[in-house]
Amino acid sequence: MRWAIVGDIHGNLDYLGAVMADVRRRRPDQVVFLGDLFEVKVPKGAAGRFVFRGIEQVVDVEPALLEVLARARVLRGNQEERVLRLVPRNRLPGALLPLRRLPRRLVLRGGVVLAHGHRLEWLNPWGHVFHPRLWGWPPRVLILGHNHQNAMFRLARLPRAPWTFRPEPLPLRFGAAVALDRGARYVINVADVRRPSWLMYDDAAATVVFYDCAGGGLP
Repeated sequence: MRWAIVGDIHGNLDYLGAVMADVRRRRPDQVVFLGDLFEVKVPKGAAGRFVFRGIEQVVDVEPALLEVLARARVLRGNQEERVLRLVPRNRLPGALLPLRRLPRRLVLRGGVVLAHGHRLEWLNPWGHVFHPRLWGWPPRVLILGHNHQNAMFRLARLPRAPWTFRPEPLPLRFGAAVALDRGARYVINVADVRRPSWLMYDDAAATVVFYDCAGGGLP
């Protein structure tokens, strides 16, 4: 099965259109959005003193985003969680009721887990590429949104700290399939749609491919 995996939208409909046109052209079996479809108008710092009077204060309810909710697999991001915190339960518009049912992760066969990534701590030891801090035993492949970067890491277990892993960045090129070693573990970050780009995961071939809708070369 071929999964088209799309990163954060944040209400950017023009970029979403470009990404989805490319996705449809490549005919995946299923489309998954990693969360943050919407862009909340209330900053995090103002949430504590916010007084709700209408949904237009919080988020623009765009038909194109509602269509995504209705027709694709969508995970819950921090923007969706903020909508649910800011809008009283009895004032949530019917069109946004699906937000309550969005899962925080999706588990695919072969030990692949998809999530938004906002519940993890993010580090950038290289100064420009972030990776999440992982404790315990991670899934074989963890595919994340949230940090707005395209990146791929192979996890190396530290011999003196068996429950921690050192991420090793892997080189990426748009349009080139990367084979996933079934004996290794990976973290893959998918950028937001403003790149504009997306990821194809083929579970039968055990490969991932980053696609750039703007015709670039490197993620």
